[in-house]
Amino acid sequence: VFLHTLELRLNLQFIFCCLLFACHHCYVLSNSKEAYVKVADDVFLHTLEYGDPAAPVILMLHGFPDLSLSWQYHAQRLAEEGYFVVTPDLRGFGSSSIPTEGKLEAYSRQSLVSDIDALRNHYCGADGSFALLCGHDWGGLVVWGVLEALGRHDHDHGAKKKIIAKSAVVINAPHPRVFSNYIYTLKQAVKSWYIFFFQLYWFPEFFLYRTQNLYYSATKVEYQLFVQSLGLSTVTNSGEPTKCSDETNNNDDESTCVAPAATTTRDASRMMPSIIDVEANLAVFKRALTDRDRIHAMLSYYRAITAGFWSEPSDYGKSELSLVNRVIRWLHNNNNNGDTGGSEASSRSSERQNDSTTISSSVSIPTMILWGKKDRFLGEELASAPDGVLENHQGTKFFDAGHWVHWEKPREVVEELIKFANAHNNKEKEE
Repeated sequence: VFLHTLELRLNLQFIFCCLLFACHHCYVLSNSKEAYVKVADDVFLHTLEYGDPAAPVILMLHGFPDLSLSWQYHAQRLAEEGYFVVTPDLRGFGSSSIPTEGKLEAYSRQSLVSDIDALRNHYCGADGSFALLCGHDWGGLVVWGVLEALGRHDHDHGAKKKIIAKSAVVINAPHPRVFSNYIYTLKQAVKSWYIFFFQLYWFPEFFLYRTQNLYYSATKVEYQLFVQSLGLSTVTNSGEPTKCSDETNNNDDESTCVAPAATTTRDASRMMPSIIDVEANLAVFKRALTDRDRIHAMLSYYRAITAGFWSEPSDYGKSELSLVNRVIRWLHNNNNNGDTGGSEASSRSSERQNDSTTISSSVSIPTMILWGKKDRFLGEELASAPDGVLENHQGTKFFDAGHWVHWEKPREVVEELIKFANAHNNKEKEE
């Protein structure tokens, strides 16, 4: 009974989360290009590229359980505005490599920041900068890490260090220090129940794998509603497109709906196919959940935080880890010849103090925070940065939406991104 109740609750909480994971595959844009970029000895990141490679580069990072495809609509719009947009699968996600070494340390703050710096070197050159660095959920946490590691002008020795981006946007992703201040409050602990659940050994992977059919059926109707919101059509199992009026949208046949025409001047139908095969798209999502290694890799992000691999660089790898840190490291690194990750991490910590991922005291990059006020996982009070971190904070904008605000309000969010990127790139040109 307990397991059945837990399964029901988890499915209700994750229904919309998994919907977004499925939505990534709802269409393939003909003008996107796939690539693989080597960012570490054992890691290649799969990327989708949009627009002219000679244009200013925008990097967009997805969250959990999303993929690079979650930014297709936004990337296409930004490409139309004259940018070259790159959307990678984070390490362990989608078609990117699953790290073979380091266990949880492979998902540390330093490792992920190094991935982004490697992408910068690949697409912008050693002295180049992204026009905009944007991230949602886990992608947003990576953006916070990148900003503090590589996001300020360094005037040491009279030289001005080239920063990693000209502007940055964080979407529904709390700063790690802010989150650590609230995670143990009753309100946020209840919202973040899944983080504690993901710390268990083996069972979360087993649960997500075993409930894939429930996710598939539960998200089908919701997915069709998302497709409709962008002014697109669905298709039946026979492959014939179907349409219905507003009155018939409420019928019981969930495979026979089509969205009303979009009313904006730049609607999604200009950039995407008009017919969507819901069955085929959701099948891609279902197949993704049959890969247990991928599920394990995605959950490792949450375990790396609890194991202390997202602590400040000055604390990274210290032997004075808390009991919780030690237990999580032992639990999920126990196949690594019994190594808990403490001694090996300690031996490398001094090196990391001097590398490019050392956190700075103040971020000079213009940064904006976008936040869905109805987020069921993160409280509105988390939509801020610690005092003194952002010296060029461009404000926080709230939307009447949930955690996946960029999907619930795609047009509003992408217009904010366009205005923000244009403002700071045009400003640099003037200077």
